[in-house]
Amino acid sequence: MTQPPRTIKLDDDQSSPPSGDFAFNRRPVLLFVIQQVLLTIITLGLYRFWFITNLRKRIWSSSELNDTTFRYQGTGKELLIGFLIAIVFILPLLIGVSVSSFFFGLKSVFISGGLVFIVVMVLMPYAVFRRQRYILTRTSWRGIRFHMRGSPWNYVKISIMCNLASILTLGLAVPWALARKDRFLREASWFGDKQFQYIARTDHYWGTFKPAVVAIFTVVFGVLLAYLGQERDAMFLIGASMVFLLFCAPWIQARLFRLRANSTRLGNMKLSSNFGAGTIYLVWFVSLLILSAVGIIADQFLEIDPFTGTIVNLDPVSAILVVTTYFFGLLFINAFFYQYFILAAKVESLSISESHELENIRAAGDLESSVGAGLVDVFDSGLDAI
Repeated sequence: MTQPPRTIKLDDDQSSPPSGDFAFNRRPVLLFVIQQVLLTIITLGLYRFWFITNLRKRIWSSSELNDTTFRYQGTGKELLIGFLIAIVFILPLLIGVSVSSFFFGLKSVFISGGLVFIVVMVLMPYAVFRRQRYILTRTSWRGIRFHMRGSPWNYVKISIMCNLASILTLGLAVPWALARKDRFLREASWFGDKQFQYIARTDHYWGTFKPAVVAIFTVVFGVLLAYLGQERDAMFLIGASMVFLLFCAPWIQARLFRLRANSTRLGNMKLSSNFGAGTIYLVWFVSLLILSAVGIIADQFLEIDPFTGTIVNLDPVSAILVVTTYFFGLLFINAFFYQYFILAAKVESLSISESHELENIRAAGDLESSVGAGLVDVFDSGLDAI
Protein backbone atom coordinates (compact mmCIF):
# COMPACT_ATOMS: atom_id res chain seq x y z
CA MET A 1 0.00 0.00 0.00
CA THR A 2 1.40 3.38 -1.00
CA GLN A 3 1.86 5.85 1.86
CA PRO A 4 0.33 9.32 1.41
CA PRO A 5 2.70 12.26 0.96
CA ARG A 6 3.92 13.92 4.16
CA THR A 7 1.97 17.08 3.39
CA ILE A 8 -1.40 15.33 3.60
CA LYS A 9 -3.72 16.36 6.45
CA LEU A 10 -5.40 13.18 7.56
CA ASP A 11 -7.90 15.14 9.60
CA ASP A 12 -9.40 16.46 6.38
CA ASP A 13 -8.54 13.58 4.05
CA GLN A 14 -11.38 13.13 1.57
CA SER A 15 -9.26 11.99 -1.36
CA SER A 16 -11.34 8.86 -2.04
CA PRO A 17 -15.10 9.15 -2.57
CA PRO A 18 -16.95 7.08 0.04
CA SER A 19 -18.85 4.08 -1.28
CA GLY A 20 -20.00 2.56 2.00
CA ASP A 21 -22.64 4.25 4.15
CA PHE A 22 -22.79 4.08 7.93
CA ALA A 23 -26.05 4.93 9.64
CA PHE A 24 -27.45 4.95 13.15
CA ASN A 25 -31.06 4.07 13.85
CA ARG A 26 -32.00 6.42 16.70
CA ARG A 27 -34.63 4.31 18.38
CA PRO A 28 -36.26 5.58 21.59
CA VAL A 29 -33.90 4.69 24.45
CA LEU A 30 -34.81 7.17 27.19
CA LEU A 31 -37.06 4.81 29.15
CA PHE A 32 -34.62 1.93 28.55
CA VAL A 33 -31.73 3.91 30.06
CA ILE A 34 -33.81 5.06 33.04
CA GLN A 35 -34.86 1.46 33.71
CA GLN A 36 -31.27 0.19 33.50
CA VAL A 37 -29.98 2.98 35.75
CA LEU A 38 -32.64 2.26 38.38
CA LEU A 39 -31.86 -1.47 38.34
CA THR A 40 -28.16 -0.69 38.76
CA ILE A 41 -28.84 1.57 41.76
CA ILE A 42 -31.34 -0.84 43.39
CA THR A 43 -28.83 -3.71 43.16
CA LEU A 44 -26.03 -1.48 44.55
CA GLY A 45 -24.11 -1.69 41.28
CA LEU A 46 -24.30 -5.45 40.73
CA TYR A 47 -26.59 -5.06 37.71
CA ARG A 48 -24.05 -2.83 35.92
CA PHE A 49 -22.58 -5.86 34.12
CA TRP A 50 -25.94 -6.46 32.44
CA PHE A 51 -26.47 -2.72 32.02
CA ILE A 52 -23.19 -2.42 30.07
CA THR A 53 -24.06 -5.47 27.98
CA ASN A 54 -27.61 -4.33 27.20
CA LEU A 55 -26.39 -0.85 26.31
CA ARG A 56 -23.77 -2.25 23.95
CA LYS A 57 -26.35 -4.50 22.29
CA ARG A 58 -28.68 -1.53 21.82
CA ILE A 59 -25.88 0.62 20.35
CA TRP A 60 -24.45 -2.11 18.12
CA SER A 61 -27.86 -3.14 16.75
CA SER A 62 -28.60 0.51 15.93
CA SER A 63 -25.34 0.89 13.94
CA GLU A 64 -25.54 -0.02 10.26
CA LEU A 65 -23.12 -0.40 7.37
CA ASN A 66 -24.67 -0.81 3.94
CA ASP A 67 -28.09 -1.47 5.55
CA THR A 68 -26.72 -4.33 7.68
CA THR A 69 -26.56 -3.89 11.45
CA PHE A 70 -23.71 -4.91 13.73
CA ARG A 71 -24.24 -7.52 16.43
CA TYR A 72 -22.87 -7.69 19.96
CA GLN A 73 -22.85 -11.18 21.48
CA GLY A 74 -21.37 -10.60 24.93
CA THR A 75 -23.31 -11.34 28.12
CA GLY A 76 -23.58 -9.78 31.54
CA LYS A 77 -22.64 -13.12 33.09
CA GLU A 78 -19.33 -13.06 31.20
CA LEU A 79 -18.51 -9.60 32.56
CA LEU A 80 -19.42 -10.63 36.12
CA ILE A 81 -17.22 -13.75 35.94
CA GLY A 82 -14.38 -11.71 34.44
CA PHE A 83 -14.73 -9.17 37.26
CA LEU A 84 -14.62 -11.88 39.95
CA ILE A 85 -11.56 -13.51 38.39
CA ALA A 86 -9.81 -10.15 38.15
CA ILE A 87 -10.58 -9.43 41.82
CA VAL A 88 -8.70 -12.60 42.79
CA PHE A 89 -5.54 -11.23 41.15
CA ILE A 90 -5.98 -7.60 42.18
CA LEU A 91 -7.11 -8.06 45.79
CA PRO A 92 -3.62 -8.89 47.14
CA LEU A 93 -2.26 -5.66 45.60
CA LEU A 94 -5.09 -3.57 47.01
CA ILE A 95 -4.65 -5.13 50.44
CA GLY A 96 -0.90 -4.53 50.22
CA VAL A 97 -1.41 -0.83 49.56
CA SER A 98 -3.88 -0.54 52.46
CA VAL A 99 -2.02 -2.40 55.21
CA SER A 100 1.64 -1.80 54.35
CA SER A 101 1.75 1.28 56.61
CA PHE A 102 0.93 -0.85 59.66
CA PHE A 103 3.99 -3.06 59.21
CA PHE A 104 6.64 -1.04 57.38
CA GLY A 105 6.26 2.55 58.63
CA LEU A 106 7.97 5.03 56.32
CA LYS A 107 8.99 2.21 54.00
CA SER A 108 5.32 1.77 53.21
CA VAL A 109 5.49 4.88 51.03
CA PHE A 110 7.90 3.13 48.68
CA ILE A 111 6.00 -0.15 48.88
CA SER A 112 2.69 1.54 48.09
CA GLY A 113 4.33 3.52 45.30
CA GLY A 114 5.68 0.31 43.77
CA LEU A 115 2.29 -1.39 43.95
CA VAL A 116 0.57 1.63 42.40
CA PHE A 117 3.20 1.63 39.64
CA ILE A 118 2.42 -2.04 38.94
CA VAL A 119 -1.30 -1.32 38.77
CA VAL A 120 -1.13 1.85 36.65
CA MET A 121 1.83 1.09 34.41
CA VAL A 122 1.47 -2.68 33.96
CA LEU A 123 -1.98 -4.02 34.79
CA MET A 124 -4.02 -1.22 33.22
CA PRO A 125 -2.40 -1.45 29.73
CA TYR A 126 -2.70 -5.24 29.94
CA ALA A 127 -6.37 -4.92 30.83
CA VAL A 128 -7.01 -2.31 28.09
CA PHE A 129 -5.63 -4.63 25.41
CA ARG A 130 -7.56 -7.66 26.60
CA ARG A 131 -10.74 -5.65 27.13
CA GLN A 132 -10.61 -4.35 23.55
CA ARG A 133 -9.95 -7.88 22.33
CA TYR A 134 -12.98 -9.10 24.30
CA ILE A 135 -15.29 -6.45 22.83
CA LEU A 136 -14.06 -7.06 19.26
CA THR A 137 -14.52 -10.83 19.48
CA ARG A 138 -18.12 -10.26 20.60
CA THR A 139 -18.76 -7.91 17.67
CA SER A 140 -19.76 -9.19 14.22
CA TRP A 141 -21.10 -7.90 10.93
CA ARG A 142 -22.78 -10.21 8.41
CA GLY A 143 -21.69 -13.15 10.55
CA ILE A 144 -17.99 -12.23 10.41
CA ARG A 145 -16.34 -11.49 13.74
CA PHE A 146 -13.75 -8.87 14.63
CA HIS A 147 -10.77 -10.03 16.68
CA MET A 148 -7.23 -9.15 17.77
CA ARG A 149 -3.88 -10.88 17.47
CA GLY A 150 -0.63 -10.37 19.31
CA SER A 151 0.46 -10.37 22.93
CA PRO A 152 -0.96 -7.92 25.47
CA TRP A 153 2.48 -7.85 27.12
CA ASN A 154 3.93 -6.19 24.04
CA TYR A 155 1.36 -3.45 24.48
CA VAL A 156 2.35 -3.21 28.16
CA LYS A 157 5.99 -2.59 27.15
CA ILE A 158 4.98 0.15 24.70
CA SER A 159 2.64 1.75 27.25
CA ILE A 160 5.28 1.85 29.98
CA MET A 161 7.76 3.51 27.63
CA CYS A 162 5.16 5.99 26.37
CA ASN A 163 3.80 6.85 29.82
CA LEU A 164 7.27 7.45 31.28
CA ALA A 165 8.20 9.64 28.30
CA SER A 166 5.01 11.67 28.75
CA ILE A 167 5.70 12.20 32.46
CA LEU A 168 9.35 13.14 32.00
CA THR A 169 8.53 15.67 29.26
CA LEU A 170 5.61 17.23 31.22
CA GLY A 171 3.16 15.99 28.60
CA LEU A 172 5.03 17.11 25.48
CA ALA A 173 5.56 13.48 24.44
CA VAL A 174 1.82 12.68 24.57
CA PRO A 175 1.30 13.03 20.77
CA TRP A 176 4.17 10.63 20.13
CA ALA A 177 2.91 8.26 22.83
CA LEU A 178 -0.64 8.21 21.47
CA ALA A 179 0.60 7.61 17.94
CA ARG A 180 2.62 4.58 19.11
CA LYS A 181 -0.19 3.08 21.19
CA ASP A 182 -2.92 3.75 18.61
CA ARG A 183 -0.86 2.14 15.86
CA PHE A 184 -0.23 -0.97 17.97
CA LEU A 185 -3.88 -1.43 18.94
CA ARG A 186 -5.26 -0.86 15.46
CA GLU A 187 -2.75 -3.02 13.64
CA ALA A 188 -3.40 -5.80 16.14
CA SER A 189 -7.10 -5.66 15.11
CA TRP A 190 -8.64 -7.78 12.38
CA PHE A 191 -12.00 -8.15 10.66
CA GLY A 192 -12.24 -11.78 9.67
CA ASP A 193 -9.07 -12.62 7.74
CA LYS A 194 -8.23 -8.97 6.95
CA GLN A 195 -5.87 -6.92 9.14
CA PHE A 196 -6.37 -3.22 9.84
CA GLN A 197 -3.59 -0.78 8.97
CA TYR A 198 -2.91 2.58 10.60
CA ILE A 199 -1.03 5.34 8.78
CA ALA A 200 -1.07 8.31 11.19
CA ARG A 201 2.28 9.64 12.37
CA THR A 202 3.38 11.71 15.34
CA ASP A 203 3.27 15.00 13.40
CA HIS A 204 -0.45 14.44 12.71
CA TYR A 205 -1.08 14.14 16.46
CA TRP A 206 0.87 17.34 17.13
CA GLY A 207 -1.67 19.24 15.04
CA THR A 208 -4.47 17.79 17.15
CA PHE A 209 -2.87 18.77 20.46
CA LYS A 210 -1.88 22.35 19.63
CA PRO A 211 -4.18 23.83 22.34
CA ALA A 212 -2.69 21.48 24.94
CA VAL A 213 0.85 22.47 23.93
CA VAL A 214 -0.05 26.15 24.29
CA ALA A 215 -1.52 25.44 27.73
CA ILE A 216 1.60 23.54 28.86
CA PHE A 217 3.97 26.33 27.84
CA THR A 218 1.69 28.88 29.51
CA VAL A 219 1.78 26.90 32.77
CA VAL A 220 5.58 26.64 32.59
CA PHE A 221 5.80 30.41 32.04
CA GLY A 222 3.43 30.93 34.98
CA VAL A 223 5.63 28.79 37.23
CA LEU A 224 8.64 30.88 36.14
CA LEU A 225 6.76 34.07 37.05
CA ALA A 226 5.93 32.63 40.47
CA TYR A 227 9.61 31.81 41.00
CA LEU A 228 10.43 35.45 40.17
CA GLY A 229 7.95 36.63 42.79
CA GLN A 230 5.02 37.62 40.55
CA GLU A 231 2.49 35.29 42.17
CA ARG A 232 -0.63 37.17 41.06
CA ASP A 233 0.34 37.11 37.35
CA ALA A 234 1.44 33.50 37.71
CA MET A 235 -1.89 32.39 39.19
CA PHE A 236 -3.80 34.26 36.48
CA LEU A 237 -1.79 32.62 33.67
CA ILE A 238 -2.05 29.14 35.14
CA GLY A 239 -5.78 29.51 35.79
CA ALA A 240 -6.43 30.96 32.32
CA SER A 241 -4.48 28.13 30.67
CA MET A 242 -6.53 25.50 32.53
CA VAL A 243 -9.81 27.16 31.51
CA PHE A 244 -8.57 27.41 27.92
CA LEU A 245 -7.61 23.73 27.88
CA LEU A 246 -10.96 22.72 29.35
CA PHE A 247 -12.80 24.76 26.71
CA CYS A 248 -10.72 23.19 23.92
CA ALA A 249 -11.12 19.61 25.20
CA PRO A 250 -14.19 18.79 23.01
CA TRP A 251 -12.37 20.21 19.97
CA ILE A 252 -9.37 17.98 20.74
CA GLN A 253 -11.60 14.92 21.25
CA ALA A 254 -13.44 15.44 17.96
CA ARG A 255 -10.26 16.06 16.00
CA LEU A 256 -8.63 13.01 17.57
CA PHE A 257 -11.58 10.83 16.55
CA ARG A 258 -11.38 12.12 12.96
CA LEU A 259 -7.63 11.54 12.89
CA ARG A 260 -7.99 7.95 14.08
CA ALA A 261 -10.84 7.22 11.68
CA ASN A 262 -9.18 8.85 8.66
CA SER A 263 -5.94 6.99 9.38
CA THR A 264 -7.55 3.53 9.45
CA ARG A 265 -7.35 1.20 6.46
CA LEU A 266 -8.68 -2.29 5.80
CA GLY A 267 -6.96 -3.48 2.64
CA ASN A 268 -7.85 -0.89 -0.02
CA MET A 269 -10.79 0.37 2.03
CA LYS A 270 -10.44 3.73 3.78
CA LEU A 271 -12.46 5.05 6.67
CA SER A 272 -13.31 8.74 6.83
CA SER A 273 -15.19 10.90 9.32
CA ASN A 274 -16.53 14.45 9.49
CA PHE A 275 -17.39 14.30 13.21
CA GLY A 276 -17.42 17.78 14.74
CA ALA A 277 -16.99 19.12 18.25
CA GLY A 278 -20.49 20.64 18.32
CA THR A 279 -22.04 17.39 19.54
CA ILE A 280 -19.64 17.19 22.49
CA TYR A 281 -20.15 20.85 23.40
CA LEU A 282 -23.93 20.26 23.36
CA VAL A 283 -23.58 17.20 25.61
CA TRP A 284 -21.38 19.16 28.01
CA PHE A 285 -23.99 21.94 28.22
CA VAL A 286 -26.91 19.56 28.77
CA SER A 287 -24.89 17.55 31.32
CA LEU A 288 -24.14 20.74 33.24
CA LEU A 289 -27.86 21.58 33.32
CA ILE A 290 -28.75 18.09 34.57
CA LEU A 291 -26.05 18.10 37.26
CA SER A 292 -27.25 21.54 38.35
CA ALA A 293 -30.80 20.17 38.63
CA VAL A 294 -29.48 17.19 40.62
CA GLY A 295 -27.70 19.62 42.94
CA ILE A 296 -30.89 21.63 43.45
CA ILE A 297 -32.86 18.47 44.23
CA ALA A 298 -30.17 17.19 46.62
CA ASP A 299 -30.09 20.56 48.34
CA GLN A 300 -33.71 20.05 49.41
CA PHE A 301 -32.59 17.18 51.65
CA LEU A 302 -29.53 18.93 53.08
CA GLU A 303 -29.08 21.44 55.86
CA ILE A 304 -25.84 23.35 55.27
CA ASP A 305 -24.18 25.61 57.82
CA PRO A 306 -23.90 29.04 56.08
CA PHE A 307 -20.69 29.89 57.95
CA THR A 308 -18.70 26.66 57.61
CA GLY A 309 -20.34 25.20 54.48
CA THR A 310 -20.61 21.79 56.19
CA ILE A 311 -23.65 19.50 56.23
CA VAL A 312 -25.51 19.30 59.53
CA ASN A 313 -28.34 17.09 60.77
CA LEU A 314 -28.28 14.71 57.81
CA ASP A 315 -30.60 11.81 58.68
CA PRO A 316 -30.15 8.35 57.07
CA VAL A 317 -33.18 8.66 54.78
CA SER A 318 -32.01 12.00 53.41
CA ALA A 319 -28.49 10.63 52.95
CA ILE A 320 -29.83 7.72 50.89
CA LEU A 321 -31.95 10.05 48.77
CA VAL A 322 -29.00 12.39 48.13
CA VAL A 323 -26.63 9.57 47.18
CA THR A 324 -29.28 7.90 45.00
CA THR A 325 -30.07 11.14 43.18
CA TYR A 326 -26.37 11.85 42.64
CA PHE A 327 -25.57 8.44 41.17
CA PHE A 328 -28.74 8.39 39.08
CA GLY A 329 -27.67 11.68 37.48
CA LEU A 330 -24.12 10.47 36.80
CA LEU A 331 -25.16 7.10 35.37
CA PHE A 332 -27.91 8.62 33.23
CA ILE A 333 -25.59 11.29 31.78
CA ASN A 334 -22.89 8.71 31.08
CA ALA A 335 -25.17 6.15 29.44
CA PHE A 336 -27.57 8.37 27.52
CA PHE A 337 -25.32 11.24 26.46
CA TYR A 338 -21.68 10.16 26.55
CA GLN A 339 -22.27 6.62 25.32
CA TYR A 340 -25.43 6.57 23.21
CA PHE A 341 -25.80 10.14 21.93
CA ILE A 342 -22.15 10.88 21.14
CA LEU A 343 -21.55 7.42 19.65
CA ALA A 344 -24.59 7.84 17.40
CA ALA A 345 -23.10 11.06 16.00
CA LYS A 346 -19.72 9.36 15.49
CA VAL A 347 -21.25 6.43 13.61
CA GLU A 348 -23.28 8.76 11.38
CA SER A 349 -20.11 10.70 10.55
CA LEU A 350 -18.33 7.64 9.14
CA SER A 351 -17.93 6.51 5.55
CA ILE A 352 -15.81 3.76 3.99
CA SER A 353 -14.50 3.69 0.44
CA GLU A 354 -14.32 0.57 -1.75
CA SER A 355 -16.78 -1.18 0.56
CA HIS A 356 -17.47 -3.84 -2.08
CA GLU A 357 -14.22 -5.49 -0.91
CA LEU A 358 -16.01 -6.45 2.30
CA GLU A 359 -17.62 -9.24 0.29
CA ASN A 360 -14.20 -10.92 -0.08
CA ILE A 361 -13.47 -11.15 3.66
CA ARG A 362 -13.78 -14.56 5.29
CA ALA A 363 -14.43 -15.47 8.92
CA ALA A 364 -11.43 -15.98 11.23
CA GLY A 365 -10.31 -15.40 14.80
CA ASP A 366 -10.90 -16.91 18.25
CA LEU A 367 -13.01 -15.69 21.15
CA GLU A 368 -11.38 -13.81 24.04
CA SER A 369 -12.20 -14.35 27.72
CA SER A 370 -13.80 -11.57 29.74
CA VAL A 371 -10.93 -11.28 32.26
CA GLY A 372 -9.54 -8.14 30.61
CA ALA A 373 -12.93 -6.43 30.72
CA GLY A 374 -13.29 -7.48 34.36
CA LEU A 375 -9.84 -6.16 35.21
CA VAL A 376 -10.74 -2.72 33.83
CA ASP A 377 -13.98 -2.79 35.78
CA VAL A 378 -12.08 -3.35 39.04
CA PHE A 379 -10.52 0.08 38.66
CA ASP A 380 -13.45 1.82 36.96
CA SER A 381 -16.93 0.71 37.94
CA GLY A 382 -18.54 3.32 35.70
CA LEU A 383 -20.21 2.58 32.39
CA ASP A 384 -17.89 2.34 29.41
CA ALA A 385 -19.70 1.09 26.33
CA ILE A 386 -16.78 1.51 23.93
